[in-house]
Amino acid sequence: MSVGGFSFHPVTEQPPDFPPKGRTAADGDREQLWLWAKAGKGSVPHPLICHALDTAAVAYQLYPVLLGSAIRMELTVAFGEFEGIGDAEENARRWVAVLCGLHDLGKASPAFQALRYDLIEKLYKTEQSRLQTLKRVRPTDGPRVDAPHGWITHLHLDRLLRLAKASPSILATVAPGLAGHHGVIPDAARRSETAGYPRDHGGKVWEQIADQLVDRLVELCGLSHWQLRPWSQAYLGLAGAIGLTGLASVSDWIASNSRNFPWAGVDFELVEYAPKTAALAHQAIHAMRWTKWTPPEDTRFSTLFPGTEDAPTPPRPVQVAAERMLADVTEPGLLIVEAPTGEGKTKLGFQAAARLVSALGLAGLYQGMPTRATGDQAFEEFDDFAAGYQADLRVRLLHGAADQHPRIKERNPPTKKGEAKRLDPEAIVDVGPDHPEEDITEVREWFAGKRGIIVPVGIGTVDQMLMGMIRARHSFVRLTGLSNKVLILDEVHGYDIYMSTLIDCLIEWAGRLGIPMILMSATLPSGRKSELIRAWRAGRLGRPVTEVPLVSTAQVYPELTWADAAGVRTWSDLPTDPGASRVSQRNGNRIIEVDLNPLAGDDADQRAEWLLDQVDLAPSARPIGIAVVHNLVRRVGTTAAALRRAIKRRGGKRRYDIDLITITGRMSVAERGRANQAVKDSFGRGVSRSRPTIVIGTQVLEQGLDVSFDLMVSDLAPIDCLVQRAGRVLRHEDRGAAPLTVRLVITGPTWKGERLEFPRYTVGIYPALLLLRTWLLLRALPTTDSGPEAATGDGVRLIRCPEDLRGLVDRLYAEDFDLPVPAGWAKDWAKAKVALDKRFDDDYRARSFRIPTPSDGKVFQRLTNDPTRANRTRKEGRPDDHR
Repeated sequence: MSVGGFSFHPVTEQPPDFPPKGRTAADGDREQLWLWAKAGKGSVPHPLICHALDTAAVAYQLYPVLLGSAIRMELTVAFGEFEGIGDAEENARRWVAVLCGLHDLGKASPAFQALRYDLIEKLYKTEQSRLQTLKRVRPTDGPRVDAPHGWITHLHLDRLLRLAKASPSILATVAPGLAGHHGVIPDAARRSETAGYPRDHGGKVWEQIADQLVDRLVELCGLSHWQLRPWSQAYLGLAGAIGLTGLASVSDWIASNSRNFPWAGVDFELVEYAPKTAALAHQAIHAMRWTKWTPPEDTRFSTLFPGTEDAPTPPRPVQVAAERMLADVTEPGLLIVEAPTGEGKTKLGFQAAARLVSALGLAGLYQGMPTRATGDQAFEEFDDFAAGYQADLRVRLLHGAADQHPRIKERNPPTKKGEAKRLDPEAIVDVGPDHPEEDITEVREWFAGKRGIIVPVGIGTVDQMLMGMIRARHSFVRLTGLSNKVLILDEVHGYDIYMSTLIDCLIEWAGRLGIPMILMSATLPSGRKSELIRAWRAGRLGRPVTEVPLVSTAQVYPELTWADAAGVRTWSDLPTDPGASRVSQRNGNRIIEVDLNPLAGDDADQRAEWLLDQVDLAPSARPIGIAVVHNLVRRVGTTAAALRRAIKRRGGKRRYDIDLITITGRMSVAERGRANQAVKDSFGRGVSRSRPTIVIGTQVLEQGLDVSFDLMVSDLAPIDCLVQRAGRVLRHEDRGAAPLTVRLVITGPTWKGERLEFPRYTVGIYPALLLLRTWLLLRALPTTDSGPEAATGDGVRLIRCPEDLRGLVDRLYAEDFDLPVPAGWAKDWAKAKVALDKRFDDDYRARSFRIPTPSDGKVFQRLTNDPTRANRTRKEGRPDDHR
């Protein structure tokens, strides 16, 4: 497959011939075995040259799976002409593999080798002068004070590259990148500091030893002499540098697992060992099932989602438009999908991703959802979707409670203590520590936290993507893991300022790394959409965001927008039949009745009595299903307790055989799992309830769940959130083209004279200014009332969907609000504006933790400067329903 002039080579069933067979023995091969890389506390070491070959073999085979096309292109530009003949991408792939093999070159040093002086003295026929050097620097019983081997790797490689007259871009990236394979990229000051400790790095004698290892590795890999390559003419861009560094780290992890690459000892022939590493690497990667996603050749919607003979699934208008928009795509871009709840955005995302993976030669996708619950649902949908045509594809569920999902439990059944890790080909149980004192707990935790985003196909929370935007150890691994995927971000409208700042950074980096993205939303403000488009295009064009103009699109809804380096086009640019509808029958002519009156005030007992009244009023033949969405966990508990009291007052369960379900993001994993299942069992597609059911929850009921209620009661929230919540009402109703009215009842606000007050702490979730604006927008809507409520502006208001949505959302978030502010609100309005301005401090806080943007100066060197925790993806104190 050819993409942008570069061929894409999938991992083959048979191991490739790299390192190649047929190399001849060399006089110094025995001496190469006297440098150890892995030993732990045992007596059988693994030579440094062997670990270099192992890592190179793994890197060669991971190259097309892990690295995106933009990274591979930059690596080909840098190293494609190093052999002078042959395929440029293949040359680059081999040289990159060799460079990855040199990540531990710093272990060719007295500081490292002396860590197992006892082993060297016993097994190796080391010349006495070298043995005395090691004896002088061997560690004592105290803490280690020598230079880490990564720093010495930096020193060795920098010296070799300078001798070869390497270009500035190579000097700035290759040596520090490979030296940073343990998580932090060292800077020039660290290299200079290390150079001042000859006792650790060994000076000229050990420089020669390191040089010999480099030359021998290059020879065994079938490449030409290191010093004769055109290093001075090579240019390595930012994407290529990140890919090289990330590939080296991941390859080192796999090659360090002694189950994959058993420690060789010292009694063997090096020329016989080298070609065996290709098969070992192939087996290791195959065992981990890092299989690339291979969609069917025909990625039309009707092919991917045929339905059944009795119940075909014809595509909806937005799905047809997306298929047409992406039909001729040959370059990466950003697809923004704006459509009502229930229009099939999830399947659209899968179909669009399948098209982009096929067209661009990518390895897979990652879909980020707002919560664990929505992540679980998306995982199940994609798992079922992919199983229909690629049974060997392993889809990972990625969040902190993924191992509690029934499908994951089924695939990883309980075993005796420790046995599960031994059976898991990705488990880090046999990684040999570099030395006896090394604690490999950090190594295990490192890969356990990052391997998910590395594998080809993953579904989970958005935080897994955003962790790559945090200035933390191994941030380059996360960026590399994202580079060969389509990224899908759902509910993009629903994130606060802190997370939106990180999302902007992610989108800009996606543009720089050539990563196609699909953003989906039911209610995205026009201004925010323009910012997202600008961020991706700025990354792709290699320019600061401020230098890329904002692009305005037509105020149409639903809408599709495709942005790439060439420009922006929309659904409106596609040829369409005059008068064709943009929404399916089920979502056309839908009216939301927003009732502001029955629950005026915030009395929990009044709310509970009213809810039971609705149960009494519902037809007995169809048990009612009601959702109550609160903005705060404490309000969920208050309403649930009030309902139990009200049921008891009215005669208990003998009169009210009602199921009550509570669900929040603060529940334990087990509690949340039971609550999720209860919600699905009562409100999922095709469910027939046997009794009335009321579910009381937080915003987890708002986002992405395929559930359907008869009535929605909601705390006041920004109008886009209210529309999302109303989208869960009668969601599964099959009504053809007939109009549909759904009911949304507002609770929480209380009138105190002319002032509108909100429940305590609510404005900690949503800015008071947006709540006040929302109330005014609702009161300005058409009303069905003719009584006194109509005169005051309270009562039932009507939102027409989808006609009114774009205008309401844009008015809510406009810089200048277009409705008059009541005189009695002046003080609260001014206070709310000040509070909203202070929220932009969250933008500053997020920027203080994130990695530099691609256009910042010295980006590569600053990716891991002053690293912090990678889990700072949400504002502290927010519900932790994400990791």
